[in-house]
Amino acid sequence: MVGSFGDNVFQVSDKAVFTFQNLQSSATSRWAAHEVINGKPCSQFLGPGLRKVSFEISICASFGVKPRETIDKLTKKVESGAVDFLVIGGKPISNNPFSLKDVSATWGEVFSGGELYSAKLSLSLEEYV
Repeated sequence: MVGSFGDNVFQVSDKAVFTFQNLQSSATSRWAAHEVINGKPCSQFLGPGLRKVSFEISICASFGVKPRETIDKLTKKVESGAVDFLVIGGKPISNNPFSLKDVSATWGEVFSGGELYSAKLSLSLEEYV
């Protein structure tokens, strides 16, 4: 097992290849600027911002993953507002869970009867506190 996001397990095995690539994460801070007469504004640290993570998933039926089912499952997660922990290498990315904010799917080959054979997904997550 490479990692997981809730019940979506990223893995490479003899039965399935379901993993991510191009993972990007960002951490931010929040600041306020207080105006000062005849001087520069004073900066005040308010606290950390929410972490954001994005990555891509390439899925193919020949690697034991059903693209259409995966797209539907992740779309339902976006639309329901579900939150889960993002775990990579046995360690959570944050002490807090993440909400799945966006899923974009690019369909690859489609076989007769409309069966989707491959797809590329882009996922955007945001820390949920």
